[in-house]
Amino acid sequence: MGIQLDWQIESERAKQRATEDPNAKRYRRRQRRNLLLGMAVLACLLGGILGGIIWRLRAVDNQVRQNLLDTVDVEITAIKVGNLSNYMQVKRSASEDWLQNQRDLFNEYQELKQAGLLELTGKVVSITIDEPRGRVVLEEKIAGVPYRVVWFYWLYEDNVNGQAGWRRVPPDVEFWGDEKTIDKGSLKVTYHELDRRMAEALANQVDGWWDEACTLLICSAGQAQLTIEIAPETLPGPEWDLYEEWKVRLPSPLLVGRARNDVPFTPETEAMLAQLLAEKLVTYSRGNNFRPNDYSDAEWMQREVMAWLAGEFTSNPADGSRFFTTFTAAFGASAPGQILNNLRPDSTFSDLQAVTGSVALQDLGLERLNSFYWNDYFQWRLELEKTTLEDQDQPACYQLYDETPNATAAANARCVSYDPNQITPVVNGTVITSDPDGNLFAYVDALSNPNDTSQREQIIFRWVGSTWKRMN
Repeated sequence: MGIQLDWQIESERAKQRATEDPNAKRYRRRQRRNLLLGMAVLACLLGGILGGIIWRLRAVDNQVRQNLLDTVDVEITAIKVGNLSNYMQVKRSASEDWLQNQRDLFNEYQELKQAGLLELTGKVVSITIDEPRGRVVLEEKIAGVPYRVVWFYWLYEDNVNGQAGWRRVPPDVEFWGDEKTIDKGSLKVTYHELDRRMAEALANQVDGWWDEACTLLICSAGQAQLTIEIAPETLPGPEWDLYEEWKVRLPSPLLVGRARNDVPFTPETEAMLAQLLAEKLVTYSRGNNFRPNDYSDAEWMQREVMAWLAGEFTSNPADGSRFFTTFTAAFGASAPGQILNNLRPDSTFSDLQAVTGSVALQDLGLERLNSFYWNDYFQWRLELEKTTLEDQDQPACYQLYDETPNATAAANARCVSYDPNQITPVVNGTVITSDPDGNLFAYVDALSNPNDTSQREQIIFRWVGSTWKRMN
């Protein structure tokens, strides 16, 4: 066998290539083009079919959506023209109570409309469909204030009594949206999508309350995370959870009525939540087993510390304690916390010495004493007389009075029997004075009848020992 050189091998390859049929090459190329063209045509056909299906689905969805909006419009129009029959025609429920509630709501709308307070804007804030369920959030204005309401619907296929299609149904708490959480460290807010705006506003407002309470009262409370759950449940207001110590449950405002659109976390709800938290923290600070004596100054002071802390949370003096607001102006923001820590079941105003530099209250001077807001305390003392008699505790009623002859005569007139029709005077002002012997007196200006400002009386209290006693 001979040896082939490189140039001989390349020559033979070239001969082989040269012998390939040109027609075969053209045929092969044509087949490749046809295959690619077929694939392109098939892709176009499939794309067209898929596009048609998507278009059809969207058209059906749009029609379902439009039908729901048309149903909503029927209700709004019925309210505007005052047609109860048309309004109830789109309602469907096995609950007669809910249907009656809708009739009552219709009448409420008519009263608001006649008073010129109702503006049905017809603005749809959001619409959510998860067949056969539908949910529509609408805006309406009452006395110029924007509100949101949520209406729930069900798409019925059966034509019972001509009631096929979208029909308004009772609130569906399972269709409140996905559950979400806002975590701010010491505060966690859980909610469903429908209550998102309220949850965000609440979290921004309440964030910091826990740390503030730690500064003003105790730091141990700040170690626990506060959880606030906004739940689509019928609750009277904010309340503590039965199973988790530091969890508050709030009702969704959309469940039973309207929710403010301009102020998602209303001042009213904020005040109730602040009071609830303040009561819990003050009780926790003193120990859950601590109980002030009934009818004692300690009872009033603990209650006022709670109110003061709530006012500190909301930065609204109307939510707080006017007495401790004036008291802290003189002795600092830590004063209520110090008073609370030194509070005993039988404490009186003498225990305020813990924050007055060991100066007895009666020795602070008339100017300082008159800088405190006493009206609420003396109002409580006047109402306490009625409370003791309701509790059938006559000795406690007598303890509210001085032992002078005039005071004893007054006590005999008021503490002997309980009169449910007795009107408690309303305190209008207080002035602290003293006599030449240094005895302190509180002259309380009061309205004998709150409905008649001309009926006024002056009630006098005297400082006896460590508290105030009524003299007349």
